[in-house]
Amino acid sequence: MALWIGVWSLMKKHDLLRSGDNIIRVLDVQQESVLVIDCVKQTMPVWMESAWLESHTVCSNEELFEITGIRLMDADALDADQRKVMHERYTMIAPIVSLISDDKIRPKLICSIAEECKVSRQTVRKYLCLYLSYLDLAVLAPKKRQNERELTQDEKNIRWALNKYFHTTKKQSLMTAYTMMLKEKYCDALGVLAEKYPSFYQFRYFYRKTRKMQNFYISRNGLKNYQRNNRPLTGEGVREFALSVGVGMLDATVCDIYLVNDAGSLVGRPILTACIDAYSSLCCGYSLSWEGGVCVETALSSQEALQASGLDWNVIQRPIMTSAYEPILGYKANIRDTDNKVLGVVSDRYRVVQNAEAFAFTDALLGEGVKYETAGSLQEGRRIWLLAKLPDRYIIEGEQIEPYLVFSSSHDGSGAIKAAMTPVRVVCQNTLNMALSTAKRVWSTVHVGDLAAKMDEAHNTLLLAEKYMGKLGTEIAALSKIRLSDSKVMEYIDMLLPMDDQPSDIHKKNISRIREDLKIRYFDAPDLKHVGKNGYRFICAVSDFATHAKPIRETANYRENLFAKTIEGNPMIDRAYEMVRAA
Repeated sequence: MALWIGVWSLMKKHDLLRSGDNIIRVLDVQQESVLVIDCVKQTMPVWMESAWLESHTVCSNEELFEITGIRLMDADALDADQRKVMHERYTMIAPIVSLISDDKIRPKLICSIAEECKVSRQTVRKYLCLYLSYLDLAVLAPKKRQNERELTQDEKNIRWALNKYFHTTKKQSLMTAYTMMLKEKYCDALGVLAEKYPSFYQFRYFYRKTRKMQNFYISRNGLKNYQRNNRPLTGEGVREFALSVGVGMLDATVCDIYLVNDAGSLVGRPILTACIDAYSSLCCGYSLSWEGGVCVETALSSQEALQASGLDWNVIQRPIMTSAYEPILGYKANIRDTDNKVLGVVSDRYRVVQNAEAFAFTDALLGEGVKYETAGSLQEGRRIWLLAKLPDRYIIEGEQIEPYLVFSSSHDGSGAIKAAMTPVRVVCQNTLNMALSTAKRVWSTVHVGDLAAKMDEAHNTLLLAEKYMGKLGTEIAALSKIRLSDSKVMEYIDMLLPMDDQPSDIHKKNISRIREDLKIRYFDAPDLKHVGKNGYRFICAVSDFATHAKPIRETANYRENLFAKTIEGNPMIDRAYEMVRAA
């Protein structure tokens, strides 16, 4: 809702209005009343008649900064502790912000939040008014101390005593450390205590004010004990990106276990997915799931693979008609013969390629050491796929890369029979699907012809696969030589995950979350610790993010679309590759 101010300007929610040195912000507009907050005095919002605002004019944030003398810091420039406090304060007042217009509920919320957070109601009101005046989270961040005062001689003596007598494996008490300090620093040669010396309460206060639990545990129990028992409790995890408990990191790997059914046939391998709290490094939980598709490693032919995965059905074509039973000329419906499921509507010129026919040429690959892995379907059978593992293993830049081939076909008229290279880093099971200018990653295949033609197609497939892997090794070596500074990585992440020109609060929150996720995968992924800060590391992090990160909005067919990108190529990985190569 908006109101006219005078004749010239249209007032909207969140507008800043000025009259002399007085600046107010509009928080809500209801008919002839307006909820405003005094941004200079920062008092609680009040309802005013709209006529009272006729003498005000619209002003900018710069004018507000000039009058209040406050200059907001960029959130990215805040350190981990400042950002942690900033988010804690906003979390405290967030329930009130959404109900700021309700004068009856607002005071009750302030009281309950103050009691729950164990702070005064005035503190809650202070943070609330501060945020409403500027509408920027950064205003809630505590100021960083620029100049620490020099310790007094008494404080230096206390620090000396704590280091010498308290932070030791003897595990002496504070009182013992205090007594030894008096003996060493405040007694003369005859043991007479000086007239002036710190009290035990001052000693204890200094300890509590300056203590670091990490130092406490390590000095008294040893580093090994600290790493095993105490480190998670002190928040020494990925604190740069996880400001408090509750930010999880997910990682998944295929277990080296093969499961069989009662008949002794292979059914697949489990995938272990673990969730680690980034702040504390504690394991929050894990999940066991299955590989996509059905395991067909024992299949000796494509026909056996299709039977094992339940894809040994055929497609038949039927004429289609309107609801008035009038035939639609020029089009037919592709229907699965086992359940009459409509897989797509195609033109009369479309020739059905049965599943067995589409993958028959792959049988010639088995003699070259290729092994079928899994098979399955997407979009309720509209697309089918067969995954095969090539016999060679490649060591590229010290890492083991395993090449896979994905064969796919469709029954909805959306595409031809394709073969796609899918290299996988063994250490993390992430794909390295990059569109190289020097070698094909995806190509169409021929499904018709005699045995000799199919043998030629199989041979051509292997040649294209080997060429791609060779060029991939050359490209990874080149990427490893492209050094990236941390600031450059941040710039690339912002470019990959752009923010709208006029983002909403929800959009800001979502983009910030996924940017932090990608930063964690680049800077702190365990499988990248041995890789330098270079272009290859960035591509690996983007691949991990593109294939494993939880989307902002997860649709019903999200996982199928993600697998489809394994075949067609992932635009985000390709864009990251282009950015790094252009560096």
